[in-house]
Amino acid sequence: MLFITLTLSSIQCTFAVESSSSISFTSTQINTASSTVKSYVETNHELPEYVTINNNQVNMPQFLDLMVTNLKNINSGTKPSVNLETVNEPISTTDNFKAGSLTKSEYITLSQSIGNTIDSTGKAPGSITCSLGTMGFDNLVYNFSKILAFYSTNNRLPNYVSVSTSAIIKEDPVDPVTQTSFTNAQINTAANSLKSYISTNNILPNYVTIANTQISVAQFLQLMVINLINLNSGTKPSVNLQTVSNPSSSTENIKIGNIAKSEYISLALSIKNTINSAGKAPGSISCSLGTISYENLVYSFSKILAYQMTNNRLPNYVTVNPWPSTLGWISLSHYTYHHQTTDYTCGPSSLMMALSYYNFVQVGESWLAKAASSNSNTGTSQSGMITAVNAVNAAYGTNFSLSMEKFTGWNVIANYLAQGIPVIARVHSWIDTYGTHYVLITGINLQTGMIRLGDSSYNGKGTFSVNDVGVAVHEVTLSEFQNRIQWMLDNGKATSPIMPLFNN
Repeated sequence: MLFITLTLSSIQCTFAVESSSSISFTSTQINTASSTVKSYVETNHELPEYVTINNNQVNMPQFLDLMVTNLKNINSGTKPSVNLETVNEPISTTDNFKAGSLTKSEYITLSQSIGNTIDSTGKAPGSITCSLGTMGFDNLVYNFSKILAFYSTNNRLPNYVSVSTSAIIKEDPVDPVTQTSFTNAQINTAANSLKSYISTNNILPNYVTIANTQISVAQFLQLMVINLINLNSGTKPSVNLQTVSNPSSSTENIKIGNIAKSEYISLALSIKNTINSAGKAPGSISCSLGTISYENLVYSFSKILAYQMTNNRLPNYVTVNPWPSTLGWISLSHYTYHHQTTDYTCGPSSLMMALSYYNFVQVGESWLAKAASSNSNTGTSQSGMITAVNAVNAAYGTNFSLSMEKFTGWNVIANYLAQGIPVIARVHSWIDTYGTHYVLITGINLQTGMIRLGDSSYNGKGTFSVNDVGVAVHEVTLSEFQNRIQWMLDNGKATSPIMPLFNN
């Protein structure tokens, strides 16, 4: 059995002290999160520290407030969005109830009482008296999550909610390390649960508990790679637990892609050797996709063993996506969209948009096209783009520089945007089967695998006309965009299609 919790983080502390009224969630989002919390509690017999709703981390007191407000609205026949409020944890909590059922009328009354307590005190109740006895905060969260999970599935509120003493949330549900070796089945089961947790929350847990033994994530990585090596050799011995420290730092820069079985076995051996020699997990490791981080190694190996548990064989490959070190969008704070006025000046138009980020708007598309030697036969070369930037510097005394870089991975581009550096990319055209196209990368979301472009030829219809006003945001998947970069490489159109624009 796997127990996963997160230590109260700075993000959660922020939720506890700041006004959250600007954030709201739909009834459906709250109901979906209720199903997630219900499943988590039934697996781990404890509450998670937070639940993620629409990329926002919501702590359990706040989530209880969202649930009872949503329940009240549903019962009254309405489903408005519910504002996220600041709600503190109860000072103490007490459970003393018997198994039984709470009728719909009673749990509606309880929800109103909880809402009144939160409104008057600013914190969740430590316990509430009901017909079954005294129910503590943790079990209130669990039982209201069951009610809304039922509603999410059946589109109606249940006539009653069953309350079982066997589901009582226990304080300190795990003990310090008591077991020093684990079976193949125990490791695979824990890996499967870990995979599900990371897929939902996009973050590593603070620790893993396997067979009632609490271990660090770094220790669990050691168990996974040795178990994998054993499985690949056709054996399934128990694996001894070692003392393994977390890496001191973690870095990543990878492309989206697959790591073949032969390679991930080699990576497992490399990780094992690093742990044996250094006593700590590697912060990163090189692979065919680039440099993969510690976090992504944990996630990838959990996926491999989860597959093995389900299919009784190792997968032929594991798909790896960039690890979302920052949840949500990383975007340029501003830029001015420009729709190109000819069918061959996407380069100068993209450069205009990139310069506008630095609030430089003194030159137009035709000026840049002339400086770059753009023409209707060949369009604009990348060297011409650099010449145009140099011409801007010479004419206006600026100090911009445009470089050409190989595409090595998505994390580098995300880091550029995070630093406020606009990036132009030359890719396979969406309109011309054999053509190339320049776009400005304006945002990237490693969590959802999407990228936003300032695309000077985009009109949302798959066609182009100089008479179009254009659509400022062209959003595609990272996978599609990477394929368009790869087409450039495969067809000899460009070797360094990534062009960040710096203001030195």
